[in-house]
Amino acid sequence: MCFISSVCWVCSRPVPARRRRLPSNRSRPSSDLCAGGTMSLVSAARRLAASVTVEPVLLLFMVGSYMQYTAMQSLVYAKTCQGLFSPTVCSNLQLDEYSAERDAVQDGASYWMLYSNVALAVPSVISGIYLGTWSDVFGRKAPLLLPPLGQVLAALVYMAMSAYDSVPVGFNVLANLLAGLLGGFSSMIMCCMSYLSAVTVTRQRTTRVSLLESMSFLGGFIGPFVGSAIFEGAGRTWNFTALVIVNSAIVLYVVMPRAGGAAAAASRPPVFSLRYLWDALRVAFKPRADSGRRYILMLLVVAFIIMINTFGENDVTYLYVKDAPIFLDDALYDTYFSVKHALSAGVLI
Repeated sequence: MCFISSVCWVCSRPVPARRRRLPSNRSRPSSDLCAGGTMSLVSAARRLAASVTVEPVLLLFMVGSYMQYTAMQSLVYAKTCQGLFSPTVCSNLQLDEYSAERDAVQDGASYWMLYSNVALAVPSVISGIYLGTWSDVFGRKAPLLLPPLGQVLAALVYMAMSAYDSVPVGFNVLANLLAGLLGGFSSMIMCCMSYLSAVTVTRQRTTRVSLLESMSFLGGFIGPFVGSAIFEGAGRTWNFTALVIVNSAIVLYVVMPRAGGAAAAASRPPVFSLRYLWDALRVAFKPRADSGRRYILMLLVVAFIIMINTFGENDVTYLYVKDAPIFLDDALYDTYFSVKHALSAGVLI
């Protein structure tokens, strides 16, 4: 912009009459230069906007996931205590005289978090395999709707748990089961990667996939800060309300018509069929040259182990900082969670 302004200023200076001549292709009026510069910027902005596809989808999904994560852990912790002890004990759980009760809450919460992780991880692996083949038949866009819908259903269960004391802690398993059956975050990443691979040319694919991957870390950085602000300002229930709003926005973004999107399938076979799961397993286990099948199966096992370890690390860390002698509050834990993802992104870059 400074360069364009300088050119406009030079071109607008008066020209002596004896040297004035008709404009040529090499001499353009200042208004044309300014208009040309503005049009170039507008054109560049339009090209940039047109190149954006599923990056906002993954960013919003990760922001929502990390925004509610600490609130969900805090809810499980509080509900476990409510199921075991009186409100007086739960409100004074940090006192030394209630150390035995605190240990009981820690044990109970750890088991419920384990059950919740299993309820999320196992169905999400199966549904992810299913969605992979399903997207080959129905196009890359339709599967993007399922994980956000699962998050909405899970958030509604969390809202009921947070708003009503009579709802037991076991409903947390139901919430994670609903999210896992519709794909979970692992299927969301897979669907976004598949869509991006379908709409980008080969020479741009590596760069675009790297940019898409960075959305996960950016969401992990933004989400805890937003969640902490909502939790401190409005309460835990509003964290889950915000989760519904964010995932509803994802659904609206996905269903919006988009020129040049991935082509939908011409035929319409059955929506639900075990054949899709069988086709995915057959592709994964079929013999390949140079031990390709072995490498694919090893990658699947490693991905599953990493997912389980990630969930386990987050839950154990939360329970550790809630116990003596740290007693870290949820706002500071959100800050730690956010800084952790920011450092991970920085090291990756």
